[in-house]
Amino acid sequence: MAGRAFCRRHARIFGAVGGGEFQMGQALPDLDNRSPSLADYVGDALEPRVLQFLWSLCRPGTNDQVASEPLRVVHPTGGGSRRWDRTWKIYDHTGVIVQVTVEADESRDPEVDLKVGRNTVGQAVPPWIARRFQGLPALAAGADAEERERFYASLWQAAPAQIVLEVEQSRSAIGYLGR
Repeated sequence: MAGRAFCRRHARIFGAVGGGEFQMGQALPDLDNRSPSLADYVGDALEPRVLQFLWSLCRPGTNDQVASEPLRVVHPTGGGSRRWDRTWKIYDHTGVIVQVTVEADESRDPEVDLKVGRNTVGQAVPPWIARRFQGLPALAAGADAEERERFYASLWQAAPAQIVLEVEQSRSAIGYLGR
């Protein structure tokens, strides 16, 4: 990519953040850092259900829109470890109504968070990674796919109710019917 050789993990990250946003002069993720690829991978898996749910909350006849943002690195202003996230949002002409984020904090690798606004609604270590840490063998393809789907469903489970709550709060705070 861009005339440089990358391992699979870093090639995925370079492609996910886009060549325009990710400059080669910036520090690449550490070789043993799985946080960016984990946030992107889990984000890819959750994206269809997130987008479907967000679009279902957009009201006909309004200018509600849904947006997906690519993987990005977040540098906390007060210091601390970097976080990598993928975000989806509903917005209109007045701004963001609600956002959903998959986040992986480098200091808590390999834990993944799912946030609605600033509220963490799901938090877990993916079972395929936990199994490796425990020295257990990989599952057969079918069992692995089922386990991954259970993980994604579990991470997503509390999100819809929180999304609805935050959308209702956002819309009622405006105080006019146009929203």
